[in-house]
Amino acid sequence: MQLQSKTAEEHDMNKRLFSRIPTGFRARLLYKGAQYEGNVVNVSKYGMHILTGVKVPVSTKAEVILCWQNREFRVPVEVRQQLEADNDKEGIGVEIIHMPDDYREFVDTLYFFYSIV
Repeated sequence: MQLQSKTAEEHDMNKRLFSRIPTGFRARLLYKGAQYEGNVVNVSKYGMHILTGVKVPVSTKAEVILCWQNREFRVPVEVRQQLEADNDKEGIGVEIIHMPDDYREFVDTLYFFYSIV
């Protein structure tokens, strides 16, 4: 029971910190040999929401290249949900399959930077 409580607390902390991060990171979705430019509208340790303008079936494995401060982070993902924004631009919700070390550093940097702002 205590372990579940800690997990819930960590999840709540993640949610609070990431709610302070400005959206609009650029991202490229690599899917079926093509690249689709998009904006990240939500990001966390576990996944992200990206408005890409393309429909990608749920359970599809793909790769996302996230661009932030002149750096690129390649992250293998699996599509978990379809999104539709207010402006009718389609997008996807993805879960990170394997978190590369450089992406982990990116997330830690975001945590540090936006927790003190």
